[in-house]
Amino acid sequence: MAEYLYRTLEAYLKHYEKEKERAQVDPYEEMLDLLSAPYNDLRNYDEFLAGLKEVLTPEEAEVWRFYPDYTIRVDAKSPREICGALRPELQPRVEELSRSLAEKKFLQRKETPAGEPGYIRTYFFHMIIGRYHHPDDTLLTKAAEHWWYDIVERGDSAMLRGGQEEMRVLPHEGALTGDSRHGKVPVHLDIPDTRTLLPMDSAEEILKGCRRFAVTKCICRTLKDRDHSRPCDFPVDDVCIALDQMADNTIAMGIAREISREETLQIIRRCRDLGMVQTISNAVHPLAICNCCKCCCACLRMMERYEDMLCVPSRYAAEAAHPESCIACGKCAKCCPMDAVVIAKDGGTYVKAQQCIGCGVCVSQCPKAVLKLVKRPGAPERPERDNIERIYM
Repeated sequence: MAEYLYRTLEAYLKHYEKEKERAQVDPYEEMLDLLSAPYNDLRNYDEFLAGLKEVLTPEEAEVWRFYPDYTIRVDAKSPREICGALRPELQPRVEELSRSLAEKKFLQRKETPAGEPGYIRTYFFHMIIGRYHHPDDTLLTKAAEHWWYDIVERGDSAMLRGGQEEMRVLPHEGALTGDSRHGKVPVHLDIPDTRTLLPMDSAEEILKGCRRFAVTKCICRTLKDRDHSRPCDFPVDDVCIALDQMADNTIAMGIAREISREETLQIIRRCRDLGMVQTISNAVHPLAICNCCKCCCACLRMMERYEDMLCVPSRYAAEAAHPESCIACGKCAKCCPMDAVVIAKDGGTYVKAQQCIGCGVCVSQCPKAVLKLVKRPGAPERPERDNIERIYM
């Protein structure tokens, strides 16, 4: 009897301590910690916390955490399925609170495996891009803008807790093949006979494996426009490409329009001709292609500062194949996003191999075909991952 009583009291005490602990947890802090879990400590954590408190009720923040975290393969849960995990006083309101969270873009609607209407949680960068495309005067939008400013302008050498090579530079396909279908290149471009173009180097081949395409505006240049600090005149609209699950999401969010595979290739060709750099999800089945400039875009700015390699170079590097043909026009040096191409004082051109990211823009812009792309020693022949779960940028 005494042993039974002891076990009962012990169970009650554990239950009491658990309930006490739950009651003391700030639902907003728990929500923000889950949202920002892939990242190192947010510099403006308190600002994000104040922003969440402004736009959500404590009950909404509490309900949000019981839905599944977003990944491209996650199964949604219905309000009925999470109801039992909620405090009794929240259970009758689970449908109402879930709808409100979806309207505020903190939950995404998705059918459950059983065919019921269900939800999955948004994730941090998804929340960020939603705030950029639908800006308002809330503290949360300001926090999102300040977070992005920190990454692009101040630098954050340890943005992600685990080093993830999420994006890679996609080389200019015309610079690899000499085929002007892929973008304008010098007609007498030197293409080595030994070159083998792999599927991971070809936007055309990569897009053959994708089922859905969408295009949206560049968030990097959008924010530069918002504070009137953009130094370039590269396009803002219709430049960032979402693929497959990311296309599904951005179209559902109302921040992207659906396009065809051919229109996607046209956008890539147009941006190449303007001297922009393509970065693509570093996976066999990518989620995004960005058309970047060196003055505004996060990936290139981070690579320029050698920061945490969120984005990695292509399999190639530029080199001067015919330095004697250089007319010192300076186009190659001007368009290089890494300042890796140098016009020598005594004539000719050379490339700083350690700084080159292998985009091939300099090759395409040189009127005399002085430069060419060559394979880096030990370059991988396919991305390490088949898929990525979501965009962390």
